[in-house]
Amino acid sequence: MSKDFDFTTEYTIDKAFLAECYDQTSRPAVFPQAYLKGILFLLFGVVLVKFELLPSGYVGWFFIVLSIIEALSVYFKRTWWLWRQTLSMSSGSKVVFHVDI
Repeated sequence: MSKDFDFTTEYTIDKAFLAECYDQTSRPAVFPQAYLKGILFLLFGVVLVKFELLPSGYVGWFFIVLSIIEALSVYFKRTWWLWRQTLSMSSGSKVVFHVDI
């Protein structure tokens, strides 16, 4: 059997490569659905603080701060993902892709 096709390429896993991977695979955030969990945390925290349902107000404030962190994680999703991937062990590695049929 003869080789009809032979292809080899090499690339480095760097920030530009990871950004392209993210842009090609991620779905854009839709406003109400993406922030729903943060909105629910905020409402729950405000209810706990406003109506003093617990002896300590710290739990309510915890949920309020958690809702802010959740909203920031949705807003900065691409940046956060890229930062995590560039700190990984595979960042900077070379990958060789070889196809022969």
